[in-house]
Amino acid sequence: MITAWDETKIDGGPRYEVPSFIGTWQWLRRNVDDVYDPRKGNLIDLGLGAGLTIDKQEPFYRAGVRAQHWWTVNGDDVLTLRGELGKVWTNTDRVPPDFGYRTGGARSIRGYGYQSIGRQRGRAVIGAPALAVASIEYTHYITSTYGITGFVDVGDAGESFGDLTPHLGYGLGAAVRTPAGPFFVSLAYGQKEKRIRLHFNLGIAF
Repeated sequence: MITAWDETKIDGGPRYEVPSFIGTWQWLRRNVDDVYDPRKGNLIDLGLGAGLTIDKQEPFYRAGVRAQHWWTVNGDDVLTLRGELGKVWTNTDRVPPDFGYRTGGARSIRGYGYQSIGRQRGRAVIGAPALAVASIEYTHYITSTYGITGFVDVGDAGESFGDLTPHLGYGLGAAVRTPAGPFFVSLAYGQKEKRIRLHFNLGIAF
């Protein structure tokens, strides 16, 4: 349990303070052949949180789960499926800004800016109460070191699961195996924004 005092100023929106008590719990299970270069196995990450505003005793709760599975195909290629769900329950907008969900960017929905998808307030994007993201990626290794990837990502963060509208991103990229894990460079097209973005990430199991 921690005590936090958040002061938020939304660009084009209100300014407010949130003094709160917050408690969080996380459970992470990895069952992969190699944490730094996973080619088969799975990962499950479960997180729970609860809080209370100190000044008005307004409760808020959060639950999220993230899962990823790797399959080896044709000896050296890798197929990856990834999904994430999150939900916040509260009757107030006065929650810490990082308690809600935002998405977009590498390791979420490629083709969009980092954490640019969420709840619009003024000219800013803040954490939303609901999140759903899914991804499929195939990596074909031309040699033991270099490969090419194709992927499709889809998801959204919004007021509720029923209000979510899909942000679709897809593209191609290159993979390079390094001692620190496979390094991915991806060119992704964000269909909703109609633009191409370049993304970088490591393919380790975390």
